[in-house]
Amino acid sequence: MELGLADRAAIVTAASKGLGRGTALALASAGCHLVLNARDATALKATADECREHGVDVIEIAGDATAPETPA
Repeated sequence: MELGLADRAAIVTAASKGLGRGTALALASAGCHLVLNARDATALKATADECREHGVDVIEIAGDATAPETPA
């Protein structure tokens, strides 16, 4: 199913496991470029690498999204 997300961009938090990871992979498979965030840098990298296999650009930001310094 074509979702019209190719070449769009999305931010996904909690992207290293569970629903966040599933959302990131689904968006990547639809051609959406991603900014991914999670606290576990190793698991985040694994998700990002899998998303890149779909040919999209991925930026990884490891850290707690609720900490003031992370979004900055």
